[in-house]
This record gives sequence, C-alpha cells and structure tokens, in this order.
Amino acid sequence: MVMMMSLVEVMALVYCTIFLLYGCYTDLKTRQVPNRVWIYMLPGGAAFFLFRLSSNFPEHLIVTLVLVAVVYLLAEIIFYISQTILKFKLMGGADIKALMMITFLFPTFHEFRVAGQVFPLLGAPPVPIFVLTVFNNAVILNGMIFPILFIRNILHSGVREFLHHPHYFFLGYKTDIQSLKHKRHVKLLEYYTEDENGVKPIFSKNGIEITEKLQSNLLRLSKKGLIENEIWITPVLPFFIPITLGLLTAALIGDILFWTVQHVMT
Repeated sequence: MVMMMSLVEVMALVYCTIFLLYGCYTDLKTRQVPNRVWIYMLPGGAAFFLFRLSSNFPEHLIVTLVLVAVVYLLAEIIFYISQTILKFKLMGGADIKALMMITFLFPTFHEFRVAGQVFPLLGAPPVPIFVLTVFNNAVILNGMIFPILFIRNILHSGVREFLHHPHYFFLGYKTDIQSLKHKRHVKLLEYYTEDENGVKPIFSKNGIEITEKLQSNLLRLSKKGLIENEIWITPVLPFFIPITLGLLTAALIGDILFWTVQHVMT
C-alpha cells in the first residue's frame, strides 16, 4: 500500500509538472497561459482526486474543497492589494488557477519514496498545507533574482558604478539601446526628460514598457551624445515560473522558509 501511494504521488507530481512547464513556455512566449492548459489538466487531476477520495472519504473531499476555496479567496485578495495599493502586479489569473489546481491535486503533504529515499528531504512542515509551501518557496525563489542581479552588476560594472546607482544594482542591469527591440519580458528602469537645461534621468520603480517610439527617442539622444549607449532595464519574469519551481522544491525538498526560520532560531 505504501509503495502504491508513493507511485501515485510521483505520477501526480510528474503529471502536474508537465502542464505547468507548458504554461511557463506559453507565458514566456505570449505573456499568457491559455485556458486549454487547465481544461486538459482537469481529467487527470480528477482521476488522482478520486483515487485519494476512495481511501479517505469524506475527509479528503472536505479538506480539498475548503482549501481550494481558501486559496482562491486569498489569491484574489493578494491580486487586489498588489494591483490597487502596491501598484505592482504580483499575480495574474493564470497564477491563481495554477495554485488552485495544485491544491486540488495536493491539498496536504504526502511523503513518498523513490529508490529508498523519502521525499520531501526536509520533511513536512508543522502546517502541512502543500500549496502554502509552494507559495512560500515561489516567493523565495522569485526574490533570488535580486542578489543574482547584484552579483552580475558588480562583476560587470564595478563598485564605482554601484556608488552612483546602488538601488539599480538589485533591480536591473545595463543593456545596449540598440538591443532593446530584441528583449522580452523587460522594462526600462529609467527614462529621460529633456529641457533647455539638458537631459535628466528619472528612476521608475515599476518600470516602463518599451515601445518603438521610446526606443527611437533613446537612440536619438544617444547619437547626440546626450546619454550613454547603455540603459538600465529590469526583468519582468512571469510569477508562473517561480510557482512551478515552488511546486518541485516543495515536493522534493520541503518548506524552505520554515526550515530557514527553524535553523535561525535554534
């Protein structure tokens, strides 16, 4: 029975990962995840749900329905706060659907064995709600981009440039103005205002969408020698990617946030 449950967990994880990886591909390519991902994913998800339900009725039904509803409400609240108050899009509709589908497939933590090794490696957290760990890990992994950008910029631009733009080093990187039209999922980290006193750079915390008109203006200023040929941009990667990585790390490793806090406090 234990081997059967482990096999089901592995199959469910592989099944879910395949669809999420396809969602990552479409999100990177078109900036959206089509609804067909969830439509095609649902029958298999229902099969896993019914299998678990057959051995744990009605607890599995109640827990799954409650958690799916709670995840939906909390995700909508986060979406609303980020859009209206923070003015920053943290989550989109596809992200919410992904978290709901993950909850449907994995409402709670279930340990499984592969080649004698028990997963997740760190064990289940005290609050064994799987999607909570997925979200925690996704936020942590998403935040890793800031130190990565800092290290890249220090190596590329040096300490002197850091002293001029310390916050830029954590938020973006420099690129040639000519290459902007080939860049995807990036925004300008700064723009320029021009008046009789010259050109002045203005920092934009939310980033500016790159248009042909904007790039043409930057090229014009660069050719006149009013600005450098390089400009700061910030990456805007879909949160769908950290969610997918959060799923894999939650299932294979465990709750990174809980493990970190636990070891810092002890």
